[in-house]
Order: sequence, then structure tokens, then C-alpha cells
Amino acid sequence: MPTVTVYHVEISRNEQGARRIKVFGTAEAADGESIKAGEVGLKTIEWFVAHSRNPNVNVAGIIESPGSFDNYVTIYGSDVSGTAPVAAGSTEFDFVAIGF
Repeated sequence: MPTVTVYHVEISRNEQGARRIKVFGTAEAADGESIKAGEVGLKTIEWFVAHSRNPNVNVAGIIESPGSFDNYVTIYGSDVSGTAPVAAGSTEFDFVAIGF
């Protein structure tokens, strides 16, 4: 199960006046684990970016069920060559998520 720490939240509005919440945090997750919207304080995740704290590991997140409530992001990690999945264990990374 991933460990998620939120350290900053910004609230703004888009061009149509709808409220958007930007969440900054750190997480530790293994390859293939999921982070639910509720774990980062959102109802739904619309945009997500991750940056590995380990220079030898690439981290990416794919939003599953976009547009639905309490959706989630599946985390994938690979070595810097992009060919091998991260070995057993977890990867620590910083993230930014936008949703409402």
C-alpha cells in the first residue's frame, strides 16, 4: 500500500469559473500500485505528474477512470534506460495532482 504525504494545497478557478485544487506531495509506492483520489484529498484526479527522487529510476502515473469520482493513478517505475521495471520494493517520488 502506498504511503502518501500532502504538504501543500492551492485552490484556484479555471476559465469557466469551476474550482480546481492543486495538491503537492510525496509518495512511496511499488511498481503497479495505485493512489486513490481520496488519499490525496481530492474527489477526482484530472491531471497527475510524478518526479522520482532517485536519479536512477523513472516514475510515471496513469490516471485510471478519468472523470469518475474517487478514481486512481497507477504508478509505474523503470530504470533510467526504460527497459526494466523497478526491482521489488518501492520508489519515493514527488507529485502534483489537479482535480476537485
